Amino acid sequence: MYNALMDYLAPVNKKYYDIENAFIGLPFIDLTSHTSFKKDDIVYVYSSFPDSSILYKTIVIETNIKEDQLQDDSQYFAHNEDFWKSYTKPHVRLKLLSNRTNKDLSLKELQLNGLGKNCHPQGQMGVPSKLKDYLANSFL
Repeated sequence: MYNALMDYLAPVNKKYYDIENAFIGLPFIDLTSHTSFKKDDIVYVYSSFPDSSILYKTIVIETNIKEDQLQDDSQYFAHNEDFWKSYTKPHVRLKLLSNRTNKDLSLKELQLNGLGKNCHPQGQMGVPSKLKDYLANSFL
């Protein structure tokens, strides 16, 4: 049975994790996974605080990352205990595809273009098909 590739939204709170500098300083991000990501799935990283906007388009390059395979990104966590809390959870490895957009990807625009007016990305979720069309041409 063929499992189609998916697009996902994955929220990150910059108050707890400095994703901007992590993407600058690391070749990839090991993201705690609460979803059944597959290799080559697209993951749009949504900055819940302070931006309320999608900032990054990434691709899953590896799934089921074991503890001994995780890179040490502890310097990007605001609190060391948050690093250790995430350490034992399942992870996927994300490679940055783009952080340059040609559209407004704020929460308001996402809601107007298929996310749904009452939806606020609180956890990892599949991208609704209408929003997928909007996002498909949003990154340069």
